[in-house]
Amino acid sequence: MSYQANFSQNVGIGINNPLAQLHIKKDLEALRIEGSSAYISFFNNAGTVPKVFMQNTGDNLFLGTSTGNINGAVKFYLNSAAKMTVLPSGQVGIGTETPGAPLHILSNNEALRLEGNAPYISFIETGGALESYIWRTNDLLNIVNLNSKITLKSNGFTGINTNNPGAPLHIKSNLEALRIEGAAPYIDFYNTSGNVPKGFIQNTNDNLYLGTSTGNGNGVVQIYLNDVPRMTVTPSGRVGINTNSPRAPLDVAGNVLFPNSYYAWHNRSSSNNGIGNCNPCTPTVSIIADNAVFAAEFDAYSDARIKNVIGISNAANDLAVVNELHIRDYTMKDKVKYGDRTFKKVIAQEVEKVYPQVVSKHTGFIPNVYQATTQVEKIAAGYLLTFINKHTISSNAKKLRILLSETETMQVADIISIPSTTQVIINDTDIKPDKIFVYGEEVDDFRTVDYEGLTTLNISATQELTRLVRKQEEINRRQNKKIAALEATIELLKARQVLKSIKD
Repeated sequence: MSYQANFSQNVGIGINNPLAQLHIKKDLEALRIEGSSAYISFFNNAGTVPKVFMQNTGDNLFLGTSTGNINGAVKFYLNSAAKMTVLPSGQVGIGTETPGAPLHILSNNEALRLEGNAPYISFIETGGALESYIWRTNDLLNIVNLNSKITLKSNGFTGINTNNPGAPLHIKSNLEALRIEGAAPYIDFYNTSGNVPKGFIQNTNDNLYLGTSTGNGNGVVQIYLNDVPRMTVTPSGRVGINTNSPRAPLDVAGNVLFPNSYYAWHNRSSSNNGIGNCNPCTPTVSIIADNAVFAAEFDAYSDARIKNVIGISNAANDLAVVNELHIRDYTMKDKVKYGDRTFKKVIAQEVEKVYPQVVSKHTGFIPNVYQATTQVEKIAAGYLLTFINKHTISSNAKKLRILLSETETMQVADIISIPSTTQVIINDTDIKPDKIFVYGEEVDDFRTVDYEGLTTLNISATQELTRLVRKQEEINRRQNKKIAALEATIELLKARQVLKSIKD
């Protein structure tokens, strides 16, 4: 039996003013359709093709758009905003109406949460094989991708290529590659043959250790820059700089060209006794020390096979030069470093006047300020330093050597300008508004003395003195012989005078 009803006007169920041909309004369930295929369809205005539908078949509930000529999306709205969108392409967006992936979640806060006995995320490659997956079991978060593995434990330990990390970061490739442990941070590097560490970096208390195995490891510790070993330490304790086979406890290879140097030199001309000046020269330097160098012996290269010997130095001239030199008693202006210690040495400027071969000029800092600032002010040009006493910074000075209180180390700052005799502006990136101790300015004619050259000069002068002494000794010997002969003659004359007086 079938029933059919035709309505020419809107029909309302539960409402007096229906707004559609069938308008059902009820506080509880408003519509139930029972049958072999429960179905609700929504038709467009143009025809009989349903725009969207809701269908129940068996135990399945279907919600969607028409599979015909409709290209629209299914959207779930709350508060007039789309909360979830399904595109015809199959892409699902949560928090976005334009998903760019099969599942696209957009959220300002937590975007995804999985809860359960074993929350699990799998990623399958296009060929069907498992590409990677993430799962949580007990206290482990496991991330696996093909042959690599990342494991995150709830205690903060992370393992790479190991699912049982024993350190905050534990990396394993075939054998252990890297480990850093808590109380004594430690990095081990294992060889391929076993479990003996080839090298390690360790921090214990306030000490940092870098080395190779104390077992059967016979290798060296090297520091590389640009794939070149710059420093090498051998198992015997030898240290090499720019050499990987040090020949001594400290072996420094290579040199640098020392800028702004005015080394004296012997030229090829015959004028001025073959002595000339190079202005400026650029010498090669291997070691620079700001303080004393202690050693039981100093050996300098002196092999005849590396020299073009011109001749023997003029000892008489050398003695004359030595007699022109002055030995001075003095103290150093840097009281912090040297105190009131008295020195007995030469002054470079005085030596330069009579023996310039042993005097060199290069860049260096002089203590012509040597006082702390009374004020440090940040200005647009840099930092303005103010002193209570006048500084003697020259007008063409370019750099200052300063000591910052927070670092307690000397550093160099560029001079921007010198506003007055008690102020200077320097360029620096970040200086705390605290007192700064200023040592002094950099000069390009800082003088040093080759005391080895003075020593050889003194040897030549001493040899000349020895020759003069021997010559004088020979003269004295001859004079003494003559004196002895004269004394004998006098004694003979005295004797004859006595005899003559007796006869008379």
